[in-house]
Amino acid sequence: MRPRWVGHVGWIAGVTGGLITVVLGALFLKSGLDASDKWASVFGVFLNVAGVAISVYSIIVARRSPSTPHATAAADDGGRVINHVEGTNMNGPVVQSRDIHGGLSIHHQSAPKPPQPHGDARSSQDP
Repeated sequence: MRPRWVGHVGWIAGVTGGLITVVLGALFLKSGLDASDKWASVFGVFLNVAGVAISVYSIIVARRSPSTPHATAAADDGGRVINHVEGTNMNGPVVQSRDIHGGLSIHHQSAPKPPQPHGDARSSQDP
């Protein structure tokens, strides 16, 4: 069973962010314009570094996690890939893809066939 506060994370984050903003605003107002500008630059640098670090971490986590339950099964099976198609009537090329959810219809139209000659293939002007 998860703790009760887990459902209120958004409210907790909002109130905490609001309190931090009010406290920083009061400090900037008390310290004057020049000092506030310098402190804001320092805070901005640290916030940008933290944002880049979080972005890199989230990219690494997203690349390591399987995109579908089938990918987990394939990884557990020694990395062997198994392609499975069922419930379809194929008349043409088969397109294999990744992470398609829902119905998929691919209609292939073959190139028109060249006209077949009737009777003698020679033209009437040949001797």
